[in-house]
Amino acid sequence: MVIPAQRKIVLGGVVLLDWSDYTPEGEPAIDRAQEVQVVKPIRAAFDVRIPRGNVSHVLTFTRITVCTTAAAARALMASVDAALPTAAGDCTLTEPGEGGAVSTLSNAVITAYRPKTQAAWFVAEFQISGGQLS
Repeated sequence: MVIPAQRKIVLGGVVLLDWSDYTPEGEPAIDRAQEVQVVKPIRAAFDVRIPRGNVSHVLTFTRITVCTTAAAARALMASVDAALPTAAGDCTLTEPGEGGAVSTLSNAVITAYRPKTQAAWFVAEFQISGGQLS
């Protein structure tokens, strides 16, 4: 089942997910990780974990765009391929509605991109890694 996109996602001025697109999973997944040092004190019953910062976030989502023909889907795939930024930049996630809230994933870069076409559909899986989410 596909549903309309719940957020608009822009990286480096390129729209990766727009309101007219669909997603199979609904909300984009945002995973968080940080470096943690594990210390084993002498005669302690358990390990101690000390957060060391370096927090990173990974944004994962699938974009589905319904085109009028299979040729149009292939043309869209080629134009998206050519437009994708390769440098790091701010990725904005806009909530729906008038004056929707905007979150920013700083120093973001596309770490995985898997495009394909299925009949008149353009389907692209994205993974974007970045630093602070504000």
